[in-house]
Amino acid sequence: MTVRAIFRKWIDRYFSDEEAVILLVILLMGFAAVIFLGGMLAPFFTALVIAFLLQGLINILTRRHVPEMIAVASVFLLFIGVMLALGFLLMPLLWNQLVNLVQETPRMLTSAQQWIVELQSHYPTLIEPDAIQNWVSSITKEFSVYGQRAVSFSLASLGNVIGIIIYLVLVPILIL
Repeated sequence: MTVRAIFRKWIDRYFSDEEAVILLVILLMGFAAVIFLGGMLAPFFTALVIAFLLQGLINILTRRHVPEMIAVASVFLLFIGVMLALGFLLMPLLWNQLVNLVQETPRMLTSAQQWIVELQSHYPTLIEPDAIQNWVSSITKEFSVYGQRAVSFSLASLGNVIGIIIYLVLVPILIL
């Protein structure tokens, strides 16, 4: 038996059913669409998942004889209210934490410097003063590099922030 005959037999065995071939093609096209268009389809998938989750609340309300339109409107308003509350509560907290970190960094560096000097005074034979100066200068350089990276990262992530704002606008619209 030749390789061609073996291959032909394998194809006939597994791909003779038209429905299996159609299912395979549909799955491959779906995977390709998700892989190549995933960034553009992400708001749609997010809205789909959130709508699926909110449908449970709507079903509970309709089982309790609440009209479906009122149930949908109330669940949607509840969702929007929770998202806005989370945004308004978490954003100031995160901003304050970031400001505190920036304000406390010099104090932490000074404290680390004092600790290293104190360590050297307790163990003068173990740690040399030149080594301490090298450590302090390298730590200062590293923190300045990290500060520059943080600023460049914050500027680079501006596009992501705009994307999140777009999500916050599009997802509720797509849920409806």
